[in-house]
Amino acid sequence: MTQGALPCNVCQQPLPEPIYRAAPQSSLSSLRRAMDGTLEVFCCAACGHIQTVELCDNGSFYDTEYDILVGSEEEDQIYAVENGQKIFRADHQVATFQRKLALPEGARVVDFGCAKSATMRLLKQQRPDVNVHLFDISDRYVGFWEKFLSPEQWATYTIPPAWQRSFDVVTSFFSLEHIPDLKTALRSIHGLLRDGGRLYAIVPNTFTNSVDFLVADHVNHFTHTSLQTLLANHGFDLLEADAQSHRGAFVVTAVRRPGDSKVAPVVDAQELADTQSAANKLANFWQQASSHLTDFETQHGSAPAVIYGAGFYGAYTASNLQQPHALRAFVDQNPYLQGSSLAGKPVVALDSIPDEVEVVYLAVNPVIADEVRHTVEAAYPNRFRYFRFQP
Repeated sequence: MTQGALPCNVCQQPLPEPIYRAAPQSSLSSLRRAMDGTLEVFCCAACGHIQTVELCDNGSFYDTEYDILVGSEEEDQIYAVENGQKIFRADHQVATFQRKLALPEGARVVDFGCAKSATMRLLKQQRPDVNVHLFDISDRYVGFWEKFLSPEQWATYTIPPAWQRSFDVVTSFFSLEHIPDLKTALRSIHGLLRDGGRLYAIVPNTFTNSVDFLVADHVNHFTHTSLQTLLANHGFDLLEADAQSHRGAFVVTAVRRPGDSKVAPVVDAQELADTQSAANKLANFWQQASSHLTDFETQHGSAPAVIYGAGFYGAYTASNLQQPHALRAFVDQNPYLQGSSLAGKPVVALDSIPDEVEVVYLAVNPVIADEVRHTVEAAYPNRFRYFRFQP
């Protein structure tokens, strides 16, 4: 390994020079909070993994600081709005999980890196026969777990020896992107499964949800080639990396090989080259994004504005505004966010946009920006000027 070069979290090969560097002190976590340090993103030449430099002690961060969706048992993120109806992420995840895996009666399932584990709570409501267990590197969520499981069904920090080789399925819902030491994590997951057991994981797909590229505590941005490599290296056969069933994510299904057998990963050279090209294109887009915001602000002066979207896109947009005094509020359809604040501004419902507002920043995944603009236009015809991210 080249002296001083960072190793790839997936294949351990030395990473080349970063393909992206953020402006100093502009890094944001997935909880929309500022993080110290400069965000740097790399793309592995050997397996196509996209990797972000660690800006904190991840073990301590997730044990003591990471408190996602802890406002209430019901609090969740909106996955989609269809025909005016809000679909929350946990509902979509449990429906997809049951459609993808035909769980037998009494199946043993452990949710790895589970946090609040709203998906498993819903699964137990729909399939009481499933024997659910939970594991996390923090005990911050025990108050949620004890409402639907007994203490012997969860563990924190250390996996109980009795759990080894005993599960039919290990799930991981948006946790592997946070873990620098994938080797240890995959070894633990492999050890939990019986021969032929399944790993079912959802991880962000930065190519279909481009802002994931900027999330400072997402140290891993998986690609199809890096998923192939990771799983092959740790005793799994990749069955599917579905990029359609969950917007902005891969739904990964893999099977544990018998015993400790491993095979060398085989990565298609053209797919690897295409992955690297796409990563560089994405890096270039985000390198230019802040200047596009500045150009828009220059054109529209200090017109009163709102940001539609109080998630990561919204926090990123607010942090890059040159005239933040023009911002009146954030708009979000998630009732769990309405009434809160972000960047010192209130989060309001769509029907509560202040009368003086002239500009709307569409701080959402570009894939749904047209749909969101149509929703705003339906409520406020021909009233606003719009900014959107163009990938």
